[in-house]
Amino acid sequence: MITRKSDNIYMKAACALLVLLVASSAMADVRAIIIKKSGQQVPGTVRWKGSTKVYVVKTASGTFQIPLSDVSSVRAPKPSSLDGAVSKIRAGAAAAAIPALKRIVEDYEMVQWDAVATGYLAEAYLKNNMYDDAVRAAEKILNSGGMHRASSELMEVYCQALMKSGKFSKLQMMLTRMIETGSRSAAAVAQVKRADIEVKNGNVQNALVDGYLRTIVLYRDVASVQPEALYKAMDAFKQMGHHSRAQKMRKKLLAEYPQSTYSAKARAES
Repeated sequence: MITRKSDNIYMKAACALLVLLVASSAMADVRAIIIKKSGQQVPGTVRWKGSTKVYVVKTASGTFQIPLSDVSSVRAPKPSSLDGAVSKIRAGAAAAAIPALKRIVEDYEMVQWDAVATGYLAEAYLKNNMYDDAVRAAEKILNSGGMHRASSELMEVYCQALMKSGKFSKLQMMLTRMIETGSRSAAAVAQVKRADIEVKNGNVQNALVDGYLRTIVLYRDVASVQPEALYKAMDAFKQMGHHSRAQKMRKKLLAEYPQSTYSAKARAES
C-alpha cells in the first residue's frame, strides 16, 4: 500500500512537471532587440518573464535577464502569420484568424507585436459577438503596460466591446482615463466614444460640440479618427436640422478622406 501510494504521488508530480515543460516549450522564443534606457542594444532571442518583470535574453555570449525598469523599448520583425490573419478578418473570416492571433499574443508577450496582434484579436472577437473575450484581450495589454501600449485601433475596439457588453460604467471610467492619461490618438478616440454615449442618451448637441467638433478641431493631427468624427458631426447636424452645416462636414470628409469607410457610407446615403 505504501509503495502504491508513493508511486501515485510520484506519478502525479511527474505529470505536473510534464505539463509545465509542455507549456513552456509551447511558448516560442522570438528574435528581438532590447533597447535599454542607457542606449545599449541587446539582440538575441527574447522571452518575457512576467512573474519577475524581466526579459530573458539569449545571446551568443550567454543568457541575461534585463529588468523592465531598464528597458526603453523592444523591437522585433513582424510575425510571419500576422498579415495572413488580418487578411482573414478583412475577408469576413474573423473566426479563422483567432488561433494565429492568440499564438502571436502569447509568443510576443511584451515584445512589440503582442499589442498589435491584440488589437486584431479583439476585433475578431468583436466580429464574432464575443464581447467579453474582446474586453479581456484588450485589458491584458492595458494592465501589462498602461495606455501607451494600446493603439487607437485597440482602444476603438475595446470601447465598442464595453458598449456592446453593457459595461457602461467601466466604459465611462476608461474614456476619462484615456483622455487624461492616454496618447493623443487614444484621447481622440475617447472624445468620439464619449460623444456617442451622449447621442445614445439623446444629447445630440452636447455630443456635437464637446465631442465630434472638438475632435475635428483639437485632434486634427490624429488622422485615423477624423473620418469618424466628420461623419458623426454631419449626422448630428442633420438631426438638429442644420443641413447646410451637415453638407460642409460631408464635403470635408469626402475631400480629405475619400478612401475611408465613412466616406463610403456618406456617398451611399446621398
